[in-house]
Amino acid sequence: MEKKSEVSVYLQLIMVQLIWGGAFIIGQLALTKQPVMTTLLIRNLGVSLGFILILCCSRKYRWLMLPRATIWPLCGMGLFGVVLYNLLVYWGLSLSSAISASLLIPTVQPLTTVLITHFKAIDQLSRPQYLGLLAGFSGAIATLTGDWSLHPGMHNIVGNLLLLLAAFSFSLYSTLSKLVLNHLPSLHTTAYATLIGSLLFLPVSFLGEHRLILEYLTLDFGLYIGYLVVLVGVLSFLWWSHGVKYLGPSQTGVITLLMPPFALLLAAVVLQQSISLLQMIGIVLSLLGVGLSTGLVKISTPFFVKINKKG
Repeated sequence: MEKKSEVSVYLQLIMVQLIWGGAFIIGQLALTKQPVMTTLLIRNLGVSLGFILILCCSRKYRWLMLPRATIWPLCGMGLFGVVLYNLLVYWGLSLSSAISASLLIPTVQPLTTVLITHFKAIDQLSRPQYLGLLAGFSGAIATLTGDWSLHPGMHNIVGNLLLLLAAFSFSLYSTLSKLVLNHLPSLHTTAYATLIGSLLFLPVSFLGEHRLILEYLTLDFGLYIGYLVVLVGVLSFLWWSHGVKYLGPSQTGVITLLMPPFALLLAAVVLQQSISLLQMIGIVLSLLGVGLSTGLVKISTPFFVKINKKG
């Protein structure tokens, strides 16, 4: 890949982290207006409609036939990236907080991606990478407990566990997308996976509380949904797939390290949420783990680590 194109991909991925950093906050605000299932159904239908309009109205992008090799990976992307990921994130947000989501998902997701690609024989883990996984998951456990001195309630811990599962689900989505991107362009991969996922979500949505609260259909809720549909659901997922195609799932996942500072800043300003000392320790451990696992941080002696400048 040319240097200019590589810079463009990285810039897009940085913007994705900025958008996703705000998505946890906007999602939590949207849940104050409507139930989880209703919010997700509106969001998924909006994202699907957006991709349908692009494929039907754009002169550059048209509907393409699906190669047989992409059918099952696309179904997996729809299941893990649209149905399970969104359910787990929004349920987790309803029980936990945007701060926990911004700490857990971007640090755990690259680690689980490394593990998945290893078991799929895509990557081989070295000793430093195993140490990185240990440090990263230790950080995730520290983050899970929240502010231990305050003895967080069980609902908060359950919410954090749901967010951890969401990170794992998105890792599966990213890994499967690499298989599809060998046959289809980024836009079609994202669009088809979203459409399949939205169809799979329809019957699931009626298993939970599914009602529309008319008095809360305000301009604020409309703006929240607009952000979640246009920026989070369409634009950022398109850029993410583009990054996976050219950089691979593991290297793309490293960019999620930028999400916590974006999200924490936004959460502190918008939601006035504080960060506990234990959570700060957890994020440092998780960042160190991701750095070791991806090669951004290398062990030079038994007692010191150094940043890999080539990374």
